[in-house]
Amino acid sequence: MPLLNRKPFTPEKPPKDLKPNEEVFVCTHTNEVFREYEAFFKRTILCNSLVWSCRFTGKSGLTYEEAEESEEDIIAIGESLSAPLRQAVLTLVHHTHRGKLANLCDEVFSYLKDRFQEGEEVELQHNDTNKAKLQIRNLKMSDKTPNKTPKSPRASKSSTNDDVIIIEDDDDDGKGSKKSKGVGTAGSPKKKAAYNWPSAQDYKYAVKLNPETKYYCYFSRKRGSFTRDKLKNFLRISCMRSTISSDDGYYIVEEKYRNKYDLGDPPVFSDSPSKNKESKSTKRKKSATGGEGKEAPAKKKQKHNDGDAPKKSKKKLTHEEKLKLAEEEKEKKKQQIQEDKEKKKLQKEKDRAVEREKREKERVQKKLEKDKERERQREQKRKEALWYREWSRPREDLQLDDLKDLPNPIPVRVKFPSHLFGDVVMVLEFLNVFGSQFDIKDDFPSGLTFAMLEEALTEHDAEGVYYDLLQFLLGAILRTHMDEEEDEGLQTAADAKSALQIEDEDERKAVVSQSAVMAAAWPLLHQGKPLHELIMDPFTCTELLRLHLLSSGARIGCDDYRWHGRGGFTYADDVGVEFRHSEPEIIRSLKTSTVYDLGTEDKLKILKALCGQLVTYATARDYVEEGFDRVRKARREWLSDQWKDQRREKEEAAAKWKRKVEERARHKEEQERLKKEKEASKEPT
Repeated sequence: MPLLNRKPFTPEKPPKDLKPNEEVFVCTHTNEVFREYEAFFKRTILCNSLVWSCRFTGKSGLTYEEAEESEEDIIAIGESLSAPLRQAVLTLVHHTHRGKLANLCDEVFSYLKDRFQEGEEVELQHNDTNKAKLQIRNLKMSDKTPNKTPKSPRASKSSTNDDVIIIEDDDDDGKGSKKSKGVGTAGSPKKKAAYNWPSAQDYKYAVKLNPETKYYCYFSRKRGSFTRDKLKNFLRISCMRSTISSDDGYYIVEEKYRNKYDLGDPPVFSDSPSKNKESKSTKRKKSATGGEGKEAPAKKKQKHNDGDAPKKSKKKLTHEEKLKLAEEEKEKKKQQIQEDKEKKKLQKEKDRAVEREKREKERVQKKLEKDKERERQREQKRKEALWYREWSRPREDLQLDDLKDLPNPIPVRVKFPSHLFGDVVMVLEFLNVFGSQFDIKDDFPSGLTFAMLEEALTEHDAEGVYYDLLQFLLGAILRTHMDEEEDEGLQTAADAKSALQIEDEDERKAVVSQSAVMAAAWPLLHQGKPLHELIMDPFTCTELLRLHLLSSGARIGCDDYRWHGRGGFTYADDVGVEFRHSEPEIIRSLKTSTVYDLGTEDKLKILKALCGQLVTYATARDYVEEGFDRVRKARREWLSDQWKDQRREKEEAAAKWKRKVEERARHKEEQERLKKEKEASKEPT
């Protein structure tokens, strides 16, 4: 488990009253369960913070995941040791008293590198080239004395089994072993205590050849199977300190490993005497036996006298001979030095030539690699340009291969046929947009919704929502038409005869227009009032609607009004005229039955015709023009603000560049001034 701020971290346990079907938040890093999102969020942030450290290496500044990966790597490396080696390492640590991990690792490694364990797999080299795999079956101490001088490695086959070979390891081990289960022998106070471990040369190994091999000369572990790195990582995961503080205490085997290998409780070690006490006692012993120190000059004198005896028997050389010999010796040395210089010079030249050739090859290789890389980049850029050109080319949507699938549409559940949905939405949108221009709040104070319009089209109630819609639309058309006629000075339908004669040159159109004029005059003949002055109620609404549709196109207005007020409106542009010509069945049904008995589609056609008539008047047209004017004004303001921002950015960039130029000039002047002062100070006074 990683350490949090170099302290042990304990995950929270799940709540005891947790139910099987309860929804919780699970932290995937620590496998903790939280009921509250805030606690889960805090733990996730903590796991992603750099406050964790590895429990084995002590490396800090890691996230929880990184620290856990570091521990897993250490465990994997440490457990790669074979089982016999792990047991031997833990046995040595169990009987060793060391306070530093490095010292413990060095001593265990130096002991086990030359000693093989029972059950360990090793390799036997024979015929100088081939290797066979071995498994150590048994080991025993050699009968030779520990002080016997070792010889070359030798091996002997067992007489009982051809598969088992007794190999005696007699390799010279000059350094000796530093580990012991016993007490160290006394020695000099300036040296470390020596230990009584048996030498690695005193062991004999019984190994099993796999496969069978009869020739052999040396065996060893497989390369990389036992290294300091693996040993150190295994000690990190299997050992712990006897105390919490790192200043005192020593390393012991963890409890689970002691139970696994049956090592028992950690032994109790007695404190060793300090170095100061040992050195003082040694000094006292030396001072007590001071005669030993006085014998040294006498021995030196005796050796000196013994060396002078043979010199007296030699022949003495003259001074000239001595000078000659010295000169010859000097000449030989000079010649030897010169030869050595020549050899070194030749060797240096050879090395330079080899190095020069090597650099030349590397330079050529690098150039080739750069050319290849440059060619690859050029080809990649060319492909990217082709791809971008192809991608930028306009194509049909069906030819594109990177389009996302449209989501499955959710059907709208309505009471009328689905093909009428678009027309219903159009009528609803028209009433919501232009309703404020024709005082829709008087008939619908809370506004008109889709549900209300759906109810109006499907119901057959004479006093329902459909009657309210007809009353609003028909009243708005008649009222708006009369208001605009009064503004233009056109009072009666007879004033429009000249305009009808000019526009309607076709004989059929003239006949239809004349019938519309007669229908418009019918209320005056029989009721004594124009159509817009008749009282509208649920029972007269059908007849008023029929008369309005029949009289559509009769009151167009004068030329100025048609061109300026209604945008060049003509007889053929009237939606009521088109409805009268295209839907004669509805006109005939309005003559014999009420409008409320019509079907949903016929009711919707009547509403569309009335909306189309209403939008052709100057009130609706002026409202649309005002909206366009507001859009154009807002766009001009936006462009003006954008232009101002661009101009301000350019001015700021120019001012910044100007400041940079001034700073450079000022810095250059300062450098020149300092240079002149420095030159002036160097001139002699």
